[in-house]
Amino acid sequence: MKPLENQNLEGIGYMEIGFRNFSNSKKPIEKVEDLFNLKIRGYNPLQIKAWEALDVTMSAVSFNELYTSLQQNLIDGQECATSSFYTEKFYETQKYWSLTKHVYTNFLWYANKDFMNSLSNEEREIIMQAAQDSIVYERQLVAETEEDALQKIESAGVQVNEVSRETKREMSEKMNESIKSDIIQKCGQEIYDYVMEQVELERNNFDQVSGESK
Repeated sequence: MKPLENQNLEGIGYMEIGFRNFSNSKKPIEKVEDLFNLKIRGYNPLQIKAWEALDVTMSAVSFNELYTSLQQNLIDGQECATSSFYTEKFYETQKYWSLTKHVYTNFLWYANKDFMNSLSNEEREIIMQAAQDSIVYERQLVAETEEDALQKIESAGVQVNEVSRETKREMSEKMNESIKSDIIQKCGQEIYDYVMEQVELERNNFDQVSGESK
């Protein structure tokens, strides 16, 4: 949220939908090579360019036509949040749900900094506390919904598989590199470098904790 300050905005917190995963009708995705030549839905230039870096064949399909396209085998697969995979009944057309976690979707709450500064300490505290309580509750609901959806997907006969961290890292390196210049063009080099530095710090912390737990 730090880069928002240059736009006279104050970050409040993040709600989330969670991670997007990958489904298809051919095979579980266990390594990057398993994606080769699979035909999946494309819906925006950045997403298409990123997936093409993994030798996936993209086909422009609107969300409203996605179920029918999967059902008629016009495309092999698609990617979305676990909750959407269940609520949209894609499990009726797909055999495999691979937890690639290739995109994390969140929603940023922010406010005009002048407005926030005009509040009394009590008013600011009420707003910030209400926002944080809402965020904690929403994240709890998302986690519960995802767990419930996964159980129902498996009960419906879909094969769910975890994807190794090594495979996810390889996917991320190839996909991120393919769209790096496009992202920098949109947000600027300074913000891009700042975000990637924070990502690397979090990644190192995670690796350290994981290593200790082993």
